[in-house]
Amino acid sequence: GALVRLGACSVRGAAHLNDNALAGIVAANVAATIATDPAPPATGATSESISNAGRTWRVTRSVRPTADPELLRVDITAAGGGGRATLTII
Repeated sequence: GALVRLGACSVRGAAHLNDNALAGIVAANVAATIATDPAPPATGATSESISNAGRTWRVTRSVRPTADPELLRVDITAAGGGGRATLTII
């Protein structure tokens, strides 16, 4: 009985880690798109739905200036399917 319950917890935990890893990949893909765009992103907050790995992810990003006028800070959060990841790029 106890081993079966432990196994079920491990499977749920592994699925949660997998969901978080996928959310991290979605956030990294958005970051790569921003970083390779020749135009800087507009400041402010945006939200969009992105399909990836057969799931729909809610991606939010917040773009704001930094102390250096040549640099912007971009906070990206991807959430969906029980997973969540946040990534910041400058």
